[in-house]
This record gives sequence, structure tokens and C-alpha cells, in this order.
Amino acid sequence: MSITKTLRGLVARLRPEEADTSRDAEASQAWSISARLAAAPEIYLKIVPNDLAELVREAKDLHPEMAVGAKRREEAVQAWIQSAVPAQNSAWVDHAYPLQQVTVRLQGTKHSDRAAIIQQLETVLSRLRSGDTTGEEHDDDFGYRFEVITASSGPSFFDLPSARI
Repeated sequence: MSITKTLRGLVARLRPEEADTSRDAEASQAWSISARLAAAPEIYLKIVPNDLAELVREAKDLHPEMAVGAKRREEAVQAWIQSAVPAQNSAWVDHAYPLQQVTVRLQGTKHSDRAAIIQQLETVLSRLRSGDTTGEEHDDDFGYRFEVITASSGPSFFDLPSARI
């Protein structure tokens, strides 16, 4: 029996009109599990299978106080993240943006030598010099892909003001 089917059955027994957790240890455990599901962040609903996301939604309906608590925690984390990100220097943004961004992806197998990978990079450079803005060549495990974005509003590829490693 699948876990979602088992949990769905237990959650169904916990509807307020049906719940009596004092008499049933299994119902008490199900109540605890559904409360923890209700506390799951909303982002989980986008990354878990649909049947599990629906189960979490049902748990949030069953335990609205847990759902509200989860939402408050998510908002607090987002506020903290925003406060930790340094403010953009608007003069610099005006000077530098829109950005020109080039993405190059090279891939080889465990049998590829460094020279073969470098040859791919040289092929990409040649295509860029000839004016190509996108391209790819591969045989599913060895090859390259590139893309030029001539006017990107960001974000920048780089998190720090400057670095050299």
C-alpha cells in the first residue's frame, strides 16, 4: 500500500466531525503526522508529486493554525534573506545594465581528455567570433552548448562585488 494512500485514509479519519484522538492511538499518530504535514512550506507543494501535494493541502485545511505558522516562518525567512542581500548601488546598475551574458556548457565522458574539452571551447570561441549567438553540438554525452544574451536585466552571475581566485 502506498504511503500517500495510507496517510490519506488516516487523515480522512481525522476530520473534525470524526476525530476522537483520545480513544485511538492510530488516530492520535495520524493527527500528529497530518499536523506536521500542515507545517510544510508552500514551496514543497511545487516539488512533490501531485498526490502528496494534495495530501499536504488537506492537512493544511485540517490544521489551519499549523499552516499559518508555516506561512509566517516562510515570510520570516524571506525577510531575513532580503535583509542579508546587499542593496544594489543604483548608479552602478545604471552604468552596467543591461548585462551581456554568455553561457557556455562543455561536457565530456570519463574517457575524454583535457585537449578534447579545450577543443570544444575553441569551437565555441570560433562560432562566437563568426557571430553565432546560440549553438550546440553533441552526441548526448560529449559536446557543447552556448547562448549569448545581449541585454539581460539580471541577475548577475556573480554574488560578490569582485573576486579573483
